[in-house]
Amino acid sequence: MSELLRGLPPLLASHLELALLALAIATAISLPVAMFVASRPRAAFVLVAAAGVVQTVPGLALLALMVPVLAKTGWLSPFGFPPALIALTLYAILPILRNAITGLRGVDVDGGRR
Repeated sequence: MSELLRGLPPLLASHLELALLALAIATAISLPVAMFVASRPRAAFVLVAAAGVVQTVPGLALLALMVPVLAKTGWLSPFGFPPALIALTLYAILPILRNAITGLRGVDVDGGRR
């Protein structure tokens, strides 16, 4: 049991690194896109719908789809950290994008002055 507990900190650190990196990448993608489409309802609808389609794909299926894609490109390993990072990033885009667009649309352009 103690051997298992010794392995926990590095696994926890790896998991935290993966989650935070995916969140940072998704934020770096979603916020500029949200700022661009917040005043363009059609473009916002299309992008939010596309991000929503990604959410409908089960995680295991998304990872399975990435194996041949990443293997074909040869840029990244098709197993381990890279496909998990891509999958988590794709899953994080929808909530960030949708909420950023909603928030930007809710900003009073006049600054509350009348």
